[in-house]
Amino acid sequence: MVPSFPEGAVVKRSDPEIPEDTRGEIQEFAQRLLRDAHAAGRFPTPVDDLVRTAKLAIDPSVSLDAGFLSRLKRGISEVVKRAVDKIIGILDRRDRTIYLDQTAYKTRRTFVTLHEIGHDYLPWQHDLYAFIEESDYTIDPETLDQFEQEANFFASEVLFQAGRFEQEARSKPLALRTAIDLSKRYGASCYATARRYVTTNVHPCALVVLEPPEGTLTTGLTVRPRRVICSPSFLERFGGLSLPNTFGPSHLFTSFALRSGFSSPQLSTLRRGQHQEHCLVEGFNTTYNALVLLYPVALPTPRR
Repeated sequence: MVPSFPEGAVVKRSDPEIPEDTRGEIQEFAQRLLRDAHAAGRFPTPVDDLVRTAKLAIDPSVSLDAGFLSRLKRGISEVVKRAVDKIIGILDRRDRTIYLDQTAYKTRRTFVTLHEIGHDYLPWQHDLYAFIEESDYTIDPETLDQFEQEANFFASEVLFQAGRFEQEARSKPLALRTAIDLSKRYGASCYATARRYVTTNVHPCALVVLEPPEGTLTTGLTVRPRRVICSPSFLERFGGLSLPNTFGPSHLFTSFALRSGFSSPQLSTLRRGQHQEHCLVEGFNTTYNALVLLYPVALPTPRR
């Protein structure tokens, strides 16, 4: 079934926005780290050099598990630990050491490493964590969430070399394949690259991240949207993207989630009020999740 996308609010929103002035500060520190590590223009982004420049180290001899966490010499409560979705990265600030889940994908470990550097490299986070380590105070949940978003943004800025990625992306066709090709160049995951590709794109486009299929061929397969990410111009033009909570076995998105690799672009429509626009829908299955990119296209007027 070829889907039609009406106007509406995003079903699963992206992460909370970081204030513009804070984003600017984070970008400045990301550029400083890239400059000091002589990393700009080197591909894939040289994470090991960035770690050394930040005066940190990675211990590859251990992998995070419950046993290791319990054996940390100062106890887990004294370690600044952060993760993306689950605990796969820990920064022990006193030992200046990053510990990673060595079973995670390499691109995942790369992002988490830069995320942990952000917690130490951004001065307002560094100073607050240092104060807390020497006191009985704790960080309130709202501040913790804010710090997580800031560290994620820092990691993305460093990994995609603070604007260089956007320059390259603009010189290539608007397509999901462009994002996937650039992921290999920068050493990033397909998801992180597709997300960056959409959030910084000047064209109206949206990325839908799908969960793995549920059910069986007998009971009927369904797919759930995990996240929807829209470019600024897409939000301005369409006001968001409305999606159901699940896609049935006959839905185009379900077929994208079942195929491996790229799926051929399919024509659909985007609606805003009485106005309709044609759009192309492209899919790529990473085996970990399925990515769907959609964007409006102008079709040639048929000849009489």
